[in-house]
Amino acid sequence: MVYFVYRSVYEGPSGRLVRHFPDATVLDWFRRVWDDAASQDAYEWVERELGANVYGLHTIFETGLPAPRTHGELRRLLKEHLYVERTLRVDRHSVRVLTPPSTAWGVHGRMRSRAYGCRGSRRPCARRIPMSCPASCVPCAH
Repeated sequence: MVYFVYRSVYEGPSGRLVRHFPDATVLDWFRRVWDDAASQDAYEWVERELGANVYGLHTIFETGLPAPRTHGELRRLLKEHLYVERTLRVDRHSVRVLTPPSTAWGVHGRMRSRAYGCRGSRRPCARRIPMSCPASCVPCAH
């Protein structure tokens, strides 16, 4: 299962939006949605499908390029074409973006406390994500 996590001061009192998708990996999610998002106004597609105006995400679907076939292609496309003002981190299990001071978003293939930067990191802690973690999730110790 893939989780989309969006943290923003614009998302109400909790400041977060979480969506679950049936895809097995982050690459599978991007491949499944790519043609649909690219065939219409990508900005509106992101807002309708994810439930929020996710800062910068629409830009990857506006490239006119075909969907990535491999994780390496996805990583390259994101690094070259996704609009990011601060930090982009891509690994085999997640895509994490830190944008202006008020927003952060990520697409995660599995929940891991390491992916959420526990113990002093500025990224969100897994224990604050409002969903049940799979058995492989290790809660942070603070």
